[in-house]
Amino acid sequence: MGQRVSIQYSVELEDLEAEVQRLSLCALQEMEDARMISQNISDSRCLTLETLGIIEQVRVSLARIDTRLLDVSNIINGYLNFKTKIPAAPPESPQPPEHGHLEELKDRIAEFKNNFDEDAD
Repeated sequence: MGQRVSIQYSVELEDLEAEVQRLSLCALQEMEDARMISQNISDSRCLTLETLGIIEQVRVSLARIDTRLLDVSNIINGYLNFKTKIPAAPPESPQPPEHGHLEELKDRIAEFKNNFDEDAD
């Protein structure tokens, strides 16, 4: 089997089902092709170079089928995760402190400064 490269592409959400069907049908067609190739194995002459070549062709086809079906599986899994994901709550905008809390904070800061100045002396 040749080298493979991983690619990523996007499709419109309304086209996703058709794309998954297209990829699935390609895998099913490859399965049918592998089945037809395997019928060329002779019952009486299975220990031959010809049979070995046929077996290798079928193995390569099965590897391609598995890869294509993994792609389909990953697409479906990603779609289901997308559909079941709970939308994140919008972040709350910070509220200004109430006037009473602001005065309390100012008093604490002033007390801290006084204590700090006394310790420095």
